[in-house]
Amino acid sequence: CHTPIIASNVSSLPEVGGNAAMYVNPNDIEAIMQAMYVIQKPEIHIPLIENGKTQIKQFDWDQSAIKLEEVIKQEL
Repeated sequence: CHTPIIASNVSSLPEVGGNAAMYVNPNDIEAIMQAMYVIQKPEIHIPLIENGKTQIKQFDWDQSAIKLEEVIKQEL
C-alpha cells in the first residue's frame, strides 16, 4: 500500500518488517505518539516506503506453501 509502518518492537514483527518499519514499545503511549509524529516527515516515511518495496519481496505465498509442505512432510 506504499504506507509507512509503525509496529511493535516485540515478538516477530521486527523480523518480518526489517528496516521497512519504525518500531516502538507497544506499552509506551508516548513512544507511539512520537512515532506517529515523526513518521510524517518525508525524510522518515519515504525511506520506509522504499524499504518496504524491497522487504515485501522476501515473502511469497507460493514459497511459503512449499516451505510449509516440507515441514509437514518432515513431521510425518
